[in-house]
Amino acid sequence: MLEGANTHYTVILVAAVLQMILGTFWYSSQCFGGKWAEINEFDVSLIKPNALQYLGGFVNALIRSWVLGYMLVFFGVTTILGAISFSFWAWLGFVATTQFSGVIWAKKPISAYLIDIGYFLAAFLSMGLIFGLFFWWFGVN
Repeated sequence: MLEGANTHYTVILVAAVLQMILGTFWYSSQCFGGKWAEINEFDVSLIKPNALQYLGGFVNALIRSWVLGYMLVFFGVTTILGAISFSFWAWLGFVATTQFSGVIWAKKPISAYLIDIGYFLAAFLSMGLIFGLFFWWFGVN
């Protein structure tokens, strides 16, 4: 998958775990979780994710990491800045626009949209950094 980099699945796993950690913090009451729940009219006391939800979130993160890593290799991105830049454009083109359909059609509040896409921006930039560091460390050209 990440040809030229000795096919390290570890970097994909690290990027996925990083997304889970970031998401746990992002949607915590110490960050945006309380405001996000309020905007979406959720009862915070009822929001208690179970193991199956965490597993589903991790599978999503793993797929995002694998696909982004594949795209970076496919398009020949080998620098830290290149990987971060590519990740930004992937986020803008595929995530920010797709998530905005919820604002248009489902009347999702714009503030909830901004919190959600803010998380995904941070996640994509973090993945770009992780992959870029990996490419740099292993001398992927």
